Amino acid sequence: MTKYILHGGYPNTKNDLNAGFYREISQYVPENGNILLVYFARDDEDYERLFKQDSEKIIKQARGKKLNIKIATKENFFKELDWANSIYMRGGDYTQKLINTLKEYPDFENKIKDKVVAGSSSGAYAVSTYYYSNSSGAIKEGLDLIPLRVICHYKSKIHENIGEDPVELMKDYPKDLELAVLKDFEWKTYEF
Repeated sequence: MTKYILHGGYPNTKNDLNAGFYREISQYVPENGNILLVYFARDDEDYERLFKQDSEKIIKQARGKKLNIKIATKENFFKELDWANSIYMRGGDYTQKLINTLKEYPDFENKIKDKVVAGSSSGAYAVSTYYYSNSSGAIKEGLDLIPLRVICHYKSKIHENIGEDPVELMKDYPKDLELAVLKDFEWKTYEF
């Protein structure tokens, strides 16, 4: 089974929920295990800054465990997925860019099978069946890797939602799919 850790957004804010999220990512990785950080929802020039933030937080929460952490590249993505025990897809302003990039790798779903896949905001949206786009106020389709309808940044004081209440909008989508509603900093773990 693949373990999915979905985060509601703003993982860089210092608080107990975010510390728990990074601890959750690291706890399933063995000693000397590998974590791949995916920033495809961001501008390329942000990668090094995000790597520094995320790797520091993961190492701090790993409780002394030695880990290998690197940034995913489009050129070697499949090899990097094979290398990784855990994949963390950080959110950003470009959810559709992340989804489109992952679609370029048709075997992506098989490559992440039986691994830990964490996604914050856009990263959570990418693996979902349906998600609420905070910037457009519309329901959109993810990659359908997990049978969930996902709402991140719910009732956020940081990230303004446009339009109707996303929970109300999601009622028009298949009710047989669980609805994951995540406020900023909140996270939930699922296995599929």
